[in-house]
Amino acid sequence: MIKPLATADIRPRKEDVLPPSSPNRRQAIRSQLDDAMELFMRLCRGQAIRQPVSIQTFAAVFQGEGKNHPRAPLQHIFPKAQALYLFALTLGQALSDAISDLFARKEWLTGYFLDALASQAADNGARLLEQTLENPGDAARVLAYSPGYCGWDMTGQRALFAALKPGAIGITLTDSCLMQPLKSVSGVLVSAGAEAHTYTPDFPFCRNCRTRSCLERMARLVNKQTTRRKS
Repeated sequence: MIKPLATADIRPRKEDVLPPSSPNRRQAIRSQLDDAMELFMRLCRGQAIRQPVSIQTFAAVFQGEGKNHPRAPLQHIFPKAQALYLFALTLGQALSDAISDLFARKEWLTGYFLDALASQAADNGARLLEQTLENPGDAARVLAYSPGYCGWDMTGQRALFAALKPGAIGITLTDSCLMQPLKSVSGVLVSAGAEAHTYTPDFPFCRNCRTRSCLERMARLVNKQTTRRKS
């Protein structure tokens, strides 16, 4: 299934991309941030493709070229899924080209902001896909997992692309398994109980992780469970 991603639905907040600084410094760079947001709103052309996949079929996709870490969390998560969906999304080539052009013209700050806004919007797009698959009355929670993270080797993109064929929305794969346009996300959406998504991030590859986004994701699951019990 191919669907457009409305820019208003994935638009990031300016506050999410402002670097830590004094209030006066933030005010001084606001004009570049405003310029970047205007470019983002004008050039973003979000699209997503999604298709259901069985646990058995995804097992082969996940195996890929056999280069995953032996303790990759996803190998213990997906067998517990109630449903699985391969997905890919992109914000379009024009946005990626604009980022490259700004840096080529040495408009560093505006380029930085546009790049940051686009990255946040791509993450928002993945979050939106998660939300569209969740049923408020169901205990299952949906999270996205992508090649290149948490022990799922980047070369897993090749098996994923062969199964999903995201070229239908203009995404291609380089020889080094990077996606073009750059502001694209791919992976699997796993619908499962919150406990299936929960693990202790003490794997060897965690030492090289700069974001520890898994902690924020698991915290969201706890908050959703608490909200659901109160309602």
